[in-house]
Amino acid sequence: MSLVHLQAFVEDLKTTNPRFNESRSSLQGLLQHLHETAVGKAKPFASVAQAKAKCRNVADRRLAKYDAALGRLVKVWGKGAMAYPLEGNLQQVDINRVCFRGDSRGPGEIFATGFTKRTPTMAATYRGYKVNSGLSARKDPARDPIGGFSKAGDLDPASAVCVTPSMDVAALFPLPGKWDLVEKPIWIYLVYVTKGYNTNLRQILDALGGLAALAKFEATEAPGVHSKAVLHNVRINEIQQNLYGREMAADTIDKKHIFAGIEIIRTWNSDRIELNGSRQQVRKVDYKQAGNYKVQSIRTNAAAEYPKGYEETIKSFLVKIESDTAARTMPTHADGFAKSSPGSVA
Repeated sequence: MSLVHLQAFVEDLKTTNPRFNESRSSLQGLLQHLHETAVGKAKPFASVAQAKAKCRNVADRRLAKYDAALGRLVKVWGKGAMAYPLEGNLQQVDINRVCFRGDSRGPGEIFATGFTKRTPTMAATYRGYKVNSGLSARKDPARDPIGGFSKAGDLDPASAVCVTPSMDVAALFPLPGKWDLVEKPIWIYLVYVTKGYNTNLRQILDALGGLAALAKFEATEAPGVHSKAVLHNVRINEIQQNLYGREMAADTIDKKHIFAGIEIIRTWNSDRIELNGSRQQVRKVDYKQAGNYKVQSIRTNAAAEYPKGYEETIKSFLVKIESDTAARTMPTHADGFAKSSPGSVA
């Protein structure tokens, strides 16, 4: 965990000071200490002052601008599985990998425009979640006792372009909340992301915090009428459910980095017609129960520009996907991390 916190701290410093250079920084002594202890037993700092004491010149006036970042470091350093406390903020990092995005819009539009976030002026915003208690009028024996525990969050979809390294996860989106998205073909776009936001790492850290609190709670939980194993499984799924999406995001994805659109038809495991209060038919699809999908066609982007060494691999992947007529399975929350698919380029 300390290596993850060290990486997050360095990125935090770069946000504070875009010209930050570790070898010339006023924080050099502290950074050397962090590198030396990150792989061993890192000891917590009692205060920002104690962290500053590791710097070569504690009186250096340049240190003041890093006080906020140092405060965030002190909250987590040496304290185990805790998310680096950026609150709703996300740090932009190098990603440089192939990803997938599910979208209802066709290649004619996407190949011409690329992807941009819904609210251009909005910074990428992470939504941290806690386990809710009292979800029903009847007491919930699994969730009520752990209400307030940290759980995996997700990205505000208006604040960035969400992607995933899993084609099977991408097939879930857009979610089938409307009639026209239940049976209508949708497109999975094969894209290349250079810079973006590793939301999934943040989700993992939040989930680890919740799981650590859960282990401590269950170690002293008194026996009840419900099986401890059943309660434990419900709680584990509640805390880590969003991990299955392996979510990442970018502010934009240039049209030259959109390699292909894969048209699919989805079939849902939970799909029924109900009557609402006005006796009108309403389609009810529970995406959490997942389903399967089949590839209908593939459209490649003739104007795409491939990073060095990627073109042949991507083309081979598309040929394999197009020739495979078998249905592919979408993951559920309970899968945690989506299963890898043989032949995946991700």
